[in-house]
Amino acid sequence: MVGRPGTADKVTTEGGFNPQWNVEGTELFYVAGGAMWVVPVATEAKFEHGPARQLFQKDWLSGSSSRKFAVSNDGQRFLMIDNSQSLPPLRRLVYVSNWFEELKRRELAAAPDNRHLPLRAWG
Repeated sequence: MVGRPGTADKVTTEGGFNPQWNVEGTELFYVAGGAMWVVPVATEAKFEHGPARQLFQKDWLSGSSSRKFAVSNDGQRFLMIDNSQSLPPLRRLVYVSNWFEELKRRELAAAPDNRHLPLRAWG
C-alpha cells in the first residue's frame, strides 16, 4: 500500500515487504515470495501504477522483514545482504583510529635502513 493523505493505494495483490523507491520516484521495488519485484508508478496528478514485474528470484530473500537491499541511483543494480550461508558469529571487533598514521608508523619501524616506498593517500 502506498499512502497519500487520507488514502492508500494497493500496488500488489500478493503482498510484499521492504518497499523502496527509485531516485526519480517512478518505480517501487519490493520483495515477495523470495523474489525482487518492481512496479512502475506515476504520482503527478494522481497516483497510478502499472503491473508488478518480477526481476529475479533469490530464495534467501524470503522469510524476513528486515531490510536486505538497496537500489542504485540508476535502478539497475542492487546491494544485497546474502545470508544464505551461515557464518560464525562475530566475536571481536577491532577499531583503529587514525589508521593511516599507524600504518605509516609501522612501515617506518619495519623498513631496514629507511629503504621503503612512501605511503600516500589514495583518493
